[in-house]
Amino acid sequence: MKLRMYKLYFETPLKLKPEIEGRSILKPDMLPKSDTIFAAVANVIAEVDGIKALEEFCSSNPRFSSAFPFYKDKLFFPKPLKPLTEVECDKELRKEWKKKIWVEHELLKNPKAVFDAIKRKYEEGGSGAFIAKGEISKFYEVNEVVRNTKHRINEQTQIFTVYTLSFAKNSGLFFLYSGDVNIDEAVKILGEEGLGGGRTVGYGKFRVREVDYLWNISGRWSLLLSLCLPEKSEVRCLKDAYYSLLERDGWTNSSRKRRRRVLAEGSVIPEKIEGRMLEEYIDGIKIYRNYLALTLPMGWWN
Repeated sequence: MKLRMYKLYFETPLKLKPEIEGRSILKPDMLPKSDTIFAAVANVIAEVDGIKALEEFCSSNPRFSSAFPFYKDKLFFPKPLKPLTEVECDKELRKEWKKKIWVEHELLKNPKAVFDAIKRKYEEGGSGAFIAKGEISKFYEVNEVVRNTKHRINEQTQIFTVYTLSFAKNSGLFFLYSGDVNIDEAVKILGEEGLGGGRTVGYGKFRVREVDYLWNISGRWSLLLSLCLPEKSEVRCLKDAYYSLLERDGWTNSSRKRRRRVLAEGSVIPEKIEGRMLEEYIDGIKIYRNYLALTLPMGWWN
């Protein structure tokens, strides 16, 4: 399986949602989701090349992962919801597994490597949210920024707090992409405009490095790296899957999008689940919501 990987080196902090208040541990719900990244890239394509190019892009089977952290040459994916059998059968290791959030991508190719890493962490009394070959220094920081704004009519000043995420040198976020349309230039433009909230005041700007990403594992079970809304005919395939659900809505202009319950990253699902691209009309405007599945086959779950 050949994918395109985009490593984002943030030059300005990434603005977080208000509900992130007080958190210091990096979690998937703090980071841009696959549908958000797709929408941001699609908006750039529409602005630069027009509506026809946007429609061609949306019909080209574009699959995006959500954004995940990287530290130097280490890439991290969400911890699979289903643990190894060896871990599941050991009470103490099962507790250790539950504490973890991220797992180094190279470890996922070999179940013994995952088991050895989680066992070593337990024996050493190590803490942290990462399962990795070696120790991981803290490479990110959640910051609290107090700002004020002036009411346009009565000129009263309001104070509010913004939470942002910053990364150390040689670290940041990455996402994977599979599709027939080359999006390299669109992602570069997105980096200049900024990703996430607060772009008008400079948040979320990044420089990008694009590389090919190869995954040479096969199997009928896969790790879900995107949000996914299965087709109705695919729902029955989830009978033996390990998954969690997430609600997604949001706004387009001043109108709220329809709320959808989708499969979350880290779910372990059958490889044949494809997901779907939604077309919705809000205030007479057609919008696209991308819930196509981007997965990595995991042969050792068979």
